[in-house]
Amino acid sequence: EAYFNGSNLFMLAEGMRVVDEGQADPAVADLLMTRAFSLPRGPLAMADFAGLDTILDALKGLEAELGKRFSPPEILRRLVREGRLGVKSGHGFHRYSHARRPDSPNAGQ
Repeated sequence: EAYFNGSNLFMLAEGMRVVDEGQADPAVADLLMTRAFSLPRGPLAMADFAGLDTILDALKGLEAELGKRFSPPEILRRLVREGRLGVKSGHGFHRYSHARRPDSPNAGQ
């Protein structure tokens, strides 16, 4: 099970906002973050792996405790409403084959 603290969740939310605002598509956002911060996987792929519903619940909890800074991005709410929960549903920010887990920042594209 994935563990995310406030810092991790803030980074995931910011990655989602970049996509939500049309600044980059998910593949580009993940690629830029992996290169800029030497991450093994981009924030959107990390969110997909953890489960977008799980990330949504965690951000809602942080928002209740810490305020709007942790408000879940609209794109996350929309994807969860659509049943796009990440790896477990086969589609989140990226598409996934149920036969393999994401193991690179570009997995599922």
